[in-house]
Amino acid sequence: MVTATPTDFLQGVYNSHTTDTLNDVNPRFKVGCFTTPTTTTSADTVSINLWENFGIRRFMGFRGYQHVVENSVIEDEAKTTDASVTAMQNNTLTITINGSAGAVKRFYVVYGI
Repeated sequence: MVTATPTDFLQGVYNSHTTDTLNDVNPRFKVGCFTTPTTTTSADTVSINLWENFGIRRFMGFRGYQHVVENSVIEDEAKTTDASVTAMQNNTLTITINGSAGAVKRFYVVYGI
């Protein structure tokens, strides 16, 4: 098992509202994304501080993708079989890669408030 170092951080803040008017009733959520090295494979872990990197204090969920062709096409990873949250302490999220046969570059999107 190897700990992969995430790179290429991006973040954004989105409003959850159904009209064109913003108000305090509709909560905002934050989204952050990062990539892992091409050497990331099954049983590797990725740890990232959500507060320092994305301003997220409360973790809500994540989506994982893997590159079909490096730096090109990406596809969904299976929600529970390809990656899972194995720890969440002091705003640090740890994701463990599961069930992947090969070493591929991965892309993760995290959600929180």
